[in-house]
Amino acid sequence: MKLKLLLLFLFTSPVVAAPWIEADDAYFRSNIQLLADAGILNAPVNSYPLPWALIADEIKTVHPEKLASHLQTAYRHVRFKLQRAEGKRFNAHIKVVGENSAAPAAFGQTNHAQWGIFSSAEYVSDYFAFRANANFAQFHGDKAKFSEDGSYFAPNFKSFSLNMGRLERWWGPSWQSTLTQGQNARPMPAIAINYADINIPLINSLFIESFVAIVDGNSAYSRKWANRISSRPFQWLEVAATYTHHWQLRDTWANNSLATEKNSRQQISADFRISLPMTLNALQPGLYGQWQQDSLSSIQDSFIFGFDLSGDVLEQQVRFVAEYKKSNAGNSQWINWLTRAEQAGNESMLFGDTFSIGSYLQFENDHKLTFFVHHEKMQSDAMRINTSYRLPLFSGMLNCSFNYTSAAWEKEHYQGGINWEYRF
Repeated sequence: MKLKLLLLFLFTSPVVAAPWIEADDAYFRSNIQLLADAGILNAPVNSYPLPWALIADEIKTVHPEKLASHLQTAYRHVRFKLQRAEGKRFNAHIKVVGENSAAPAAFGQTNHAQWGIFSSAEYVSDYFAFRANANFAQFHGDKAKFSEDGSYFAPNFKSFSLNMGRLERWWGPSWQSTLTQGQNARPMPAIAINYADINIPLINSLFIESFVAIVDGNSAYSRKWANRISSRPFQWLEVAATYTHHWQLRDTWANNSLATEKNSRQQISADFRISLPMTLNALQPGLYGQWQQDSLSSIQDSFIFGFDLSGDVLEQQVRFVAEYKKSNAGNSQWINWLTRAEQAGNESMLFGDTFSIGSYLQFENDHKLTFFVHHEKMQSDAMRINTSYRLPLFSGMLNCSFNYTSAAWEKEHYQGGINWEYRF
């Protein structure tokens, strides 16, 4: 245990000290979820970016010596990043990316660019935070250009926060797919306001976010208004509801079947996570689900149901995940548009039924491994294998990924990527 904690502080890469936890690290999210399932955190933790204000006070009151060993490791990961986030200072980072084609994105995966150099400078204070990103990249299906993805300005007042910029979002308890806000496309320029409070009578905790965005990319609608409310009324239950309104149909869609349906589109969804009792060998199980209804008659109801199990195996942190997504579409045009990752625009999900099984592993030397196998079904069945490995290198973090798919609807059956990130 002492060796594990020493390596944690030596090798854990510094974080950019934003006022929230960003949707860029499934391993860190796994630590937060484990603490919530164990009853250490009593806030809703399945809406990213996740404000530090929802969990910071509870993290500071924990006595780690009273925790089980697997919870101590997760706690110290979170406590370390919280200490970094509370520093009022400048931060900067640079990231170099290369990959041959797009691939469906799970939580924390941003397969947007064929190649690119991404950089940022950030300042955080008690009253506001801002980050300026300067990126030059060739995004999949596009030409090389400059972008400001990741930039934001965020003033805050007590429980309220306003943010303007291009931030990655993930709404929902799932790990491999989501029916609301996901990461299959570049972040949208948006203006958002949120409210976070962990002292609400009867429901205990509450998080609300609402944003209006300009939707670029290939999406049918160029404007989006999305709203989410989540709560953890009991230690073992987190619930949330989402409403999304799309409008301003693009001219390129004016002569196809979508235009005959509606010039606007609404979606409502609900999701939950149930934290089950810990097993005898100190593994923490959980059940989660998500459902969505669409106003377009050509799109049937979709749902996700999953099970995960987290804890220490041979003193290494492991999260096992089994997840099923069902998302049918009767309209062949939507099917053709939303099956390939590079065509998804700012749609949160790709159509098709998918069963995913795999795990996230965090080793004591800060190496990390993800491995998933997916069975996908659209007009035909297909298999997809996704794996990635992350390790410290040259004072930064190197990530290598590989994907294989047998899907007939994908142009590339093999996808590989590599990126290296350094934080100043």
